[in-house]
Amino acid sequence: MATIDMNISELRKGLSKDYSIEELEAILFDFGLEIDSYEKETGDLKIEVTAERVDLLSPAGLLRALKAYLGLSKPPSYSVKKGNYTLNIDDSARPYRPHSVCAIVKNLNLTANDLKQVITAQEKLHQTIGRKRGVVAIGVYPLDKICFPITLLSKKPEDIRFIPLGEDKELNGKEILEQTAVGREYSCLLEGKDKYPIFIDSNNQILSMPPIINSEAVGKLTEDTKDIFIECSGFNIVRLEQTLNLLCTMLVDMGGELYSVDVSYGKSYNLKPKSTPNFSEETRLVSHSHINTLIGTVIDIDTACLLLGRMCYRSKKFGKDKIEVVIPIFRTDVLHEVDIIDDVARAYGYNNITLKLPKVFTIGSTLKERDKQEAIIDTMALLGFVEVSPLSLSSKQESFYNLNLPYNADSAIELGFSKDKRIDIVCPSQLPMLLKILTNNQHMHYPQNIFACDYVVIPDDSKENRASQLLSLCALTADSTVSFTELSSALLSLCNVFGVHLELRAHDYQFYIKGRSAEIIISGKSAGHIGEIAPSVLRNFGYAMPVVAFEMDVAML
Repeated sequence: MATIDMNISELRKGLSKDYSIEELEAILFDFGLEIDSYEKETGDLKIEVTAERVDLLSPAGLLRALKAYLGLSKPPSYSVKKGNYTLNIDDSARPYRPHSVCAIVKNLNLTANDLKQVITAQEKLHQTIGRKRGVVAIGVYPLDKICFPITLLSKKPEDIRFIPLGEDKELNGKEILEQTAVGREYSCLLEGKDKYPIFIDSNNQILSMPPIINSEAVGKLTEDTKDIFIECSGFNIVRLEQTLNLLCTMLVDMGGELYSVDVSYGKSYNLKPKSTPNFSEETRLVSHSHINTLIGTVIDIDTACLLLGRMCYRSKKFGKDKIEVVIPIFRTDVLHEVDIIDDVARAYGYNNITLKLPKVFTIGSTLKERDKQEAIIDTMALLGFVEVSPLSLSSKQESFYNLNLPYNADSAIELGFSKDKRIDIVCPSQLPMLLKILTNNQHMHYPQNIFACDYVVIPDDSKENRASQLLSLCALTADSTVSFTELSSALLSLCNVFGVHLELRAHDYQFYIKGRSAEIIISGKSAGHIGEIAPSVLRNFGYAMPVVAFEMDVAML
């Protein structure tokens, strides 16, 4: 969870009432938040905010929501005035930081506390919706220090020279990554790039090098700053627009006036110019009867509209059973009708919902597959094996190439994105993961008998999500004198416990020693494999001790 730092006097002033700490705690709890800590001497509060409510990460956003919740204000509505400002995104920026959205906020009267709010909100958005600047990087600048039009482009690191924010000497792009604290922290985002993105104005003055740092000359706000230029750059245009809207609404709530910036793209983009910020609001139709059914209430449609207003929605009746709901532009978490109904329940008060006994009485129980899994775990433990819990994500190298297996796109479920580039698939087998565990525990005494009974994921085009979960049992024994016979006797004991007939049919596998492996046949059906691990596989994993292993489908037991 993220937290908001506020002083209790600031909260009382915003809500126009001298609430006690107990009253504030009750209000916040009913709204869905909690006070993490309170310093009575200073009045400092830390308020926990659930991860999806990024609109509450600033005091201005929290006060906006609480004032509507307490009936002190109506749902807010925001507008954008047409501005005579332009941002040009050059073709050279496309591989490095392809998109940017911008806005101008004028006529602000920022106090020291307001400045602190803006900087804190910027960093919290970087860490949450911005995914540590990997998805969204934010730049905020005094408008009077820059000249439009502004251009986003990329240059070679050695050709980029400016004084970074908080520094006292000019550095080039590479030096900024190596010699500044923020550069070292976020250097991974530009690692391996031959060019770095920069914003420059019409005087060729560098504003910033996103996603790293602003310029000392034009990237610092003060209490004298009245007009602000905001840019959000990154790869996901939806996240960029959401982040910009969150910042703009916060600054408007602080008294600012919002002006648009026209964004134009280079020829390679094949995109039309657009005006940002995009304040077009989404409208949804919500069923009144669905509200009552889901929450368990009997409120009328007018009451439902009033409750929606307390959660910052503008709404009106639409026919006999529908409510037309306008989703606020700062609510990035509303994905479904259920999200809106949850807000109705929050405004109604969960403690006010009458408890009812269900019409159908049921008794919970564990799934049969879970009972079987527990029985297998108990049996393997009695056979002298130690249970381990391997990771569910792996790599093509570990799960295929290390086992002398070929890989193609249908071999495993690939990850769409992974921060760690060494992890790129979901494990289709537990064998390589257990071999990895052995490798990491070579210092332990022998023999080492380990097993895992858990789910793996395999491609399955017959399923809607094109994947199936399979409960798999994998066991390994490592010692200087291990043999096929030793582990097959343990497998036979397991099958006897479950009353199934075991047959081992000679079969060669790429990861076992030729002539020292077999196919596991249970009740006439193929259930898995068993054998002595090939020396080449052990070398691939960096392991020296002989290993015998088996892996099978638990459904066959």
